[in-house]
Amino acid sequence: MYVVVTRISVDPAHADEFAAAFSESMADHGGVPGLVRSALLAPSAPDGAFLSTMEFDSLTSYRAWAGSSESGLAHSAVVNATVVRESAVETFDVHTQV
Repeated sequence: MYVVVTRISVDPAHADEFAAAFSESMADHGGVPGLVRSALLAPSAPDGAFLSTMEFDSLTSYRAWAGSSESGLAHSAVVNATVVRESAVETFDVHTQV
């Protein structure tokens, strides 16, 4: 399993708008080949960052999605609809799972 985590800092005044736009963009993720699960984690503190997680069955599936037009459309819809201060992506291979 290959996991992609994106930390997204959003202007707190636009947090609800960001979450709604992001959730709408996730609606199309059901048809992404190799995507096992996707989630948006909202910060518990007003100035905290959102975390987006995507779990793929393999690095190959992630690379196919990341290079697709669907990936670009999903990201542009969220960024154009909100104020994103910054974002950072980290990737992981699953070592242990319960």
